[in-house]
Amino acid sequence: MDELFRNRRRLSKYEEDSKTIKWVNNHYWNYKGNIVPVKSSVNDIKHKMNYLFKRLKSYPRNKNDLTMFYSIEKNPNNNYYHAHFLIDCAKDMIRIEDIKEVLGLVSEPNTAKETRIYLKKYDLFFEKRGALYATKEENYGYELLD
Repeated sequence: MDELFRNRRRLSKYEEDSKTIKWVNNHYWNYKGNIVPVKSSVNDIKHKMNYLFKRLKSYPRNKNDLTMFYSIEKNPNNNYYHAHFLIDCAKDMIRIEDIKEVLGLVSEPNTAKETRIYLKKYDLFFEKRGALYATKEENYGYELLD
C-alpha cells in the first residue's frame, strides 16, 4: 500500500524546512546507509556527502533522477562525527556497487572490529525506521540534495 500512495514528488526549494523531515520520513527510498570516517568534523562530513552526491549524479544515467538526504550525528565514543544517508533514484539507475565504490573514497574501509561503511537496499515495507532514524532530532545538521 505504501508504494501505491507515496508519490516521488520532489520538494520545491521554497518549501519550509519543517516540511523536509516530514517528506523524508514519508518518501520511498532505494538505499540507506552510513559512514563513520576516522576523525571527521561536521564540515568534513558535509563535504564527503556532497562529493558522494555529485559523483553519483555524474554517471550519465543518473543526471535527473537522483535525490539524497543525509544527517550528521556525533559519535558516541569521541568528539568526531558520522553521517546517515538515504538515496532515491529512478528504478535500478544506480547499482549498489557504484555507491560502495564512491563510499570507499570518502571513508576508511570496514575492519574486523569496526564498521566504517554501511549500505543496504531500503525495504519500505520492513524498514520504515531507516528514514525515521536518519531524521532524528539529535543530529548536527541535515541536507536534502537533488
